[in-house]
Amino acid sequence: MKWKKAVSLALAGTMMASLAGCGSTGGGASDQAADSGTQKRTIKVMTIWNEDVQGGTQTLKALSDEYCAEHPEITVEIEVVAQTDMPSRLSVLAASGELPDLFIATDTAQSGTFYEQGLIYSVDDFLEENGIQDIISESTRQGLINLQAAEGDELYTLLTEQNIEGFWYNKQMFEENGWEVPETMDEFMAICEDAVSKGIQPLAVDGMDKFYFTRLWGGYVTSKLGVDALINANAGEQSFSDPTFLEAYQWVQDLNTNGYMGEGVTTIDSSTMNSMFLTGGAAMEYNGSWVTSNLNNEEENQLGENVGFFGFPSVDDAVADQNDYCQNYGTAWVIGSNNYDDALNDWLVYVFSGYGDKSMETQGMLSGFEMKEEHEMPYYTQMVVDLIAEAGEAAVWPEYKMETEAMQTSLDNSQLLILGEMTPEDYGASLDAFYE
Repeated sequence: MKWKKAVSLALAGTMMASLAGCGSTGGGASDQAADSGTQKRTIKVMTIWNEDVQGGTQTLKALSDEYCAEHPEITVEIEVVAQTDMPSRLSVLAASGELPDLFIATDTAQSGTFYEQGLIYSVDDFLEENGIQDIISESTRQGLINLQAAEGDELYTLLTEQNIEGFWYNKQMFEENGWEVPETMDEFMAICEDAVSKGIQPLAVDGMDKFYFTRLWGGYVTSKLGVDALINANAGEQSFSDPTFLEAYQWVQDLNTNGYMGEGVTTIDSSTMNSMFLTGGAAMEYNGSWVTSNLNNEEENQLGENVGFFGFPSVDDAVADQNDYCQNYGTAWVIGSNNYDDALNDWLVYVFSGYGDKSMETQGMLSGFEMKEEHEMPYYTQMVVDLIAEAGEAAVWPEYKMETEAMQTSLDNSQLLILGEMTPEDYGASLDAFYE
């Protein structure tokens, strides 16, 4: 299975709020303006990112404001929901036929169910009906389909980013300590051990959001068994208690037991992780290339151009290459079908036709959408472009197609595993139980 571009749990939202978009807020999906007779329309958006931080909300809000300046009859209401709360919130809205017009789907299985129930508008239909199929490439389209839960070859999700994942490292710290970029797991662990002996924290890790733990053991499994291993496990064709999986769980647990993740890792969030690394408080962090918005920010990144990147080190008897990265398209945008009309269609066309350029303009981030303009890319964005160009096969992450309960079990139990409160055997068994 080879995708040049292929989805990641994005950084979690931490609040619920209602952000007024352009125009004045209205009551329902549409109403009649008494003074002018103009048909008004309120477009409802639900997202996991506040407009002030990196993520699709910032890009969407900028484009939406432009559109509404020319269409005062349109109001856009943006509601921010914590990532962990999004699946349950959407379930309630779906049950009452009130899904938003556009929303972020954090649960792949749930969005597949919505599609099968006719609650989601086909992206293929949206693109074809408006003659804008070229805003995403065919390889991107196929990569997205590969990651969807529902069977078939119709696209029903839209990307927010184009990412690879791996280890970011402090080049100056590596040079000062005589560390070479590790190609094998033995070399990686030797760096971690030497760092600890010198009072340096090897890894900054966001343990509060949990998925970084599973990304790490997922990378270990992929290295040893190849890019199909996690795909097969999600399909119930590969046991999560396979010896290699147990070995991977033990490895992640050892990272914490040996002190390589620092103190109180389960209390560290993404902002703290990035701050720790970018101020020289840790030698490395595992992260997706969505972190380029932080790397390109001179106020946040005190290391300047002193940050390098390497793929997951090869474990013994590895099948995958080091440049077979976990690749993703960010957490997906999904179009609700309940209130789909001409007003929503026109707004969507404007937003997603300009998404690629606006994402680069506002955040210096690759979105996976076509860019119609020339952009001078920031240093780290160009680095990611070059890395993607040389990438091998695309790997997935452990929960990419898990049902909601299985996904939550994987994430919740990962903290217990890291803290030594659950054995690798029990962790594997807790996931296998969903496939028996």
